[in-house]
Amino acid sequence: EPDAARHAGPDAGHPLEPEAVRPRRPGPSRPGQAAPLAPVQQAFIDAGAVQCGFCTPGLLVAADELLERNPDPSDADIREALSGNLCRCTGYEKILDAVRLAAARTGEAV
Repeated sequence: EPDAARHAGPDAGHPLEPEAVRPRRPGPSRPGQAAPLAPVQQAFIDAGAVQCGFCTPGLLVAADELLERNPDPSDADIREALSGNLCRCTGYEKILDAVRLAAARTGEAV
């Protein structure tokens, strides 16, 4: 059937071709192979900024957005970027450390 490869789009009214869907970052090259972590994800792990995981997705997105706009943020910039996210487990120092670490590593890669 010619339309077998088509999938419903976000509004479920328009078909979406599979090749039009692109991940933000490349995924694994083979099924079952783990994709590499984004630098900000690895920094959160290395800094011990992840505990229960409830707030982690929002913090990662906010940190990634910040570092895309400002690769060398001040502590005030970091606090402002993360201000919409609440964490009850870690306190915020390890989270700030993680964003600083990600920024430093990003700067090293340039």
